Amino acid sequence: MSEKLQMMPDLTLSKAMELVRQSEQVKQHVSEQGANACANLSEVAYKRQQHRERLTHSESHANKAQNTGGVKPKHYQNVNKGRKCTRCGRVHAKNDKCSARNAECRSCKKLGHFAVVCRSRVVSEITAPTRNIEINATYFLGGVTDVEDSSKAWTVNLPIQGSHIVFKIDSGADTGVIPSETFEKLAFKPKLRKPINKLESPGGKLNCMGYFIATTMRKGKRFRFKVNVIKEPQCSHLLSRNVAVAMGLIKRMEEIRAPAQISESCPDEIGRLKIKPVKITLREGAAPYSVTTARRVSVPMLPKVKKELNRMVNCGVIQPISDPTEWCAPMVPVPKKNKEQIRICVDLKELNKAVKREKYVLPTVDDILPKLAGAKVFSLLDAASGFWQIPLDPESAKHGRHTHLCRHSRAT
Repeated sequence: MSEKLQMMPDLTLSKAMELVRQSEQVKQHVSEQGANACANLSEVAYKRQQHRERLTHSESHANKAQNTGGVKPKHYQNVNKGRKCTRCGRVHAKNDKCSARNAECRSCKKLGHFAVVCRSRVVSEITAPTRNIEINATYFLGGVTDVEDSSKAWTVNLPIQGSHIVFKIDSGADTGVIPSETFEKLAFKPKLRKPINKLESPGGKLNCMGYFIATTMRKGKRFRFKVNVIKEPQCSHLLSRNVAVAMGLIKRMEEIRAPAQISESCPDEIGRLKIKPVKITLREGAAPYSVTTARRVSVPMLPKVKKELNRMVNCGVIQPISDPTEWCAPMVPVPKKNKEQIRICVDLKELNKAVKREKYVLPTVDDILPKLAGAKVFSLLDAASGFWQIPLDPESAKHGRHTHLCRHSRAT
């Protein structure tokens, strides 16, 4: 790369940096591809070795069986006799005493089995396919049972197949669900279609008997949606999110904004903290500083600077002055990232030298973390033009005047 750069007659610094960066990226991609290829070859070789070992292991057992006259060893006979126990989920002989015989299930609180083999499944949430999802896919159900809660669940009464069913509005459900008991009590039972999706819950797979297309009326409009019938006694009636949105029962909110009083003079009105105005205390014998010549502003920036100054006046951030002043600092306009707006800054370097500092110890992480013990909800607040929301003492405002004959009425 060094020789190649030396042979280029029109080489510049930016072009050289770009070529070196591209060369490094190419080398990195080549090394990554080589490492992935070696890993794949190692994996294939390892799987082939495992396959040979299994073949060798099975052939040795077959030879042993032939040598013993077709009779397997005693320890193989004992393993085959033991089946997976329905109480504990382990493999042991039928005559052995099961450790879960007198144990209490942590899921259903019944005696005689462990929670890992519990058949009383509790469903807490439904996730079902949309129209574009593949057939025979597996979908998760989190929990569809009634839970004791101080707040009343959102429900809606809908006529389905000649009967009225109270559905629970669930924004986390992708499909409608009813238990088999409710399906048997329908006035007109439709023919169930073969289920095309698998439903699972934390307790295992759910037994979906099938589904049908329900037709209902609400506020003079007809709606058709899919309802799955689940053979679970603890399942409740769930109305899917998409159907609830279509019926106007729930609405997705991207963000919430509090209504603000917008004035005509300042469309982007800035808030103001309800605190005591900040007072600037000067050192004894501090000599005032005032510039006699303002810093030049480029001609293309003049309209933007004037517009920003007028906005700050309308918002109450600065105030025009016409009386003589002892303190005057230069103004520095800085373009923002979008290059369409200007940020007005003031060079208060000389004023900072004359200010009497206040002693305030900032808290450290070790001081803050113990206070957050047990907290579950955290909020992040970002104040727009935060310093402008702090009021400034009128006497202290005289020290912050700048060359455009304005003084700040708020902190900067």
